[in-house]
Amino acid sequence: QLWQASGFEVQFLSERQSGRNAAVADAVLEAVSQADLVHFLCHGSFDPRAPERSGLHLRDGQLLTLERLTLHSQTIPADLVVLAACRSGVTGPGDLSGEWLSIAGALVRAGARRVVATLWDVSYPLSVALSRTLYSAYLDHGLPAAEALAQAMRRLLSEGRAAAAGQVSHPALQDGQSGMEPRLRRVLASPLF
Repeated sequence: QLWQASGFEVQFLSERQSGRNAAVADAVLEAVSQADLVHFLCHGSFDPRAPERSGLHLRDGQLLTLERLTLHSQTIPADLVVLAACRSGVTGPGDLSGEWLSIAGALVRAGARRVVATLWDVSYPLSVALSRTLYSAYLDHGLPAAEALAQAMRRLLSEGRAAAAGQVSHPALQDGQSGMEPRLRRVLASPLF
């Protein structure tokens, strides 16, 4: 809804839809070939032994692979692609040119100007909360994507610290989650963030 309110034409593809709104590889490639802003909320995987087989998990077990993204004949004109997908920015350890071997790197090679990706597994409630703040700053307030992302991350950390102190709720505690993940607890306790 935020995108539509900002004047974007929205095409919503889902693993739960059928027909032209089904999140299958051909439909996804067609959609990203026409979009200025793309948001993936799905599973991602990275295979360090065969990076070309890494990719985004779509409907009916389809995997939109790095290889398919790279060989796609049309340019991806998006100004911003957000990969709220597990390990979508991961590359092999020790790769000097590793960023090019990730899902994010494949999208950049295909023409996307900016890509936000993850290096770890993502939590659905945290991803949605981060995305809302990111898009509000990016679309409504006109911040550059990197600044909008930094602002969204700082807000989630601030809210997380308040939640850890019992002052407010936090997305990490939603959807039946009984407590914050240990990694999140370490981040919230760190003076570096």
